[in-house]
Amino acid sequence: MTEAPVDVDVPTVLTSVGVFAAPVCLWAVHFGGGEDVFTTATDPLRSVRFGVNSAYPALASAFD
Repeated sequence: MTEAPVDVDVPTVLTSVGVFAAPVCLWAVHFGGGEDVFTTATDPLRSVRFGVNSAYPALASAFD
């Protein structure tokens, strides 16, 4: 069995690390009591919006 050649460059590595880190962070927030962040924040909607907007660069790099 032969392996397909894969280009390993900086954007590919950064995207892979980001895609791995996102579920780890979501898991930590879900099971680690992260709801306290939203109850103690002065603007909880801003915290949620920041979390959603931080996923856009990862999605954009997937379609590059």
